[in-house]
Amino acid sequence: WLLLRVTLTAVVLTLFIASIIERTWGVPPSESLGSVALGIGALGNSWRTIWEALGNGLRGFLRRLGGGKHE
Repeated sequence: WLLLRVTLTAVVLTLFIASIIERTWGVPPSESLGSVALGIGALGNSWRTIWEALGNGLRGFLRRLGGGKHE
């Protein structure tokens, strides 16, 4: 039952987020479902370390772009 609940939750969240993207930016759900599903799957598979690394890299890039030393 757990697998069914997790799968159904991911499907419902994906459809909900894709519909919000459609209403907000006009992107058809058929084009955004893959990206949304990847994001939800990444969160569910504990890809936090990957997201943290991307965030740290982006922060470092923005610091260099701004020219300041912020800590």
